[in-house]
Amino acid sequence: MKTYYWIFLIFLTSCALNSEQESALHKAVTDYVASHNTGAVMSYVSLTHPSVVTYYKDLGDSVFQSKFELASDDTEGYFLQDATVRSIKSGNGKIHVLYRFLRVDQDYLAPDAEEFEIVAISEDDGKKWFFIEMNDYKNDAIYAPENRLIDTK
Repeated sequence: MKTYYWIFLIFLTSCALNSEQESALHKAVTDYVASHNTGAVMSYVSLTHPSVVTYYKDLGDSVFQSKFELASDDTEGYFLQDATVRSIKSGNGKIHVLYRFLRVDQDYLAPDAEEFEIVAISEDDGKKWFFIEMNDYKNDAIYAPENRLIDTK
């Protein structure tokens, strides 16, 4: 019984973030959601994983603009709220955190709310964080399968 307890304890601690990583992640998530919800495109793009930005930029200006168009007074968009950590995986100085958000339309109509997954990625052991929407995380042309730590099934 003691062996299982120690294995379980080691598993839990290996998946947890230290206080500095958690603080950096919290600030990054707060900035990402605020940028998204206020329509601060430059800030939002700077917090999006570089491979996502490069992929959509290479597809052309109109595709890039469409991808990064955010909710504002003159566009129909959605807001992110109620972030919940679903999974944390780490290895080789990389950390991936799967968040589930509630995606609410611009008028905050609860019946129109749906769950939306975003992966926070740090490639420097939790110092700097970038974000990838789950559909982009699963896209092999954007984020290579061998780099994924979160199970996408």
